[in-house]
Amino acid sequence: MKPREVIKVMSDRFTIIINGLKYYGKIYPKEEVIRKMLRSFPKLWEANVTAIEEEII
Repeated sequence: MKPREVIKVMSDRFTIIINGLKYYGKIYPKEEVIRKMLRSFPKLWEANVTAIEEEII
């Protein structure tokens, strides 16, 4: 995630990348995609990320 970037913009960019990888035959499970996205969030979001990860596990 870029500094001062809105989550929606980052999510859209991330989706474009994931869809591009599907074109080349690389398919990620939904949970892995979510984890990869969460890892890109800044440290400020660490508590939120932890709460979300606990929900998907």
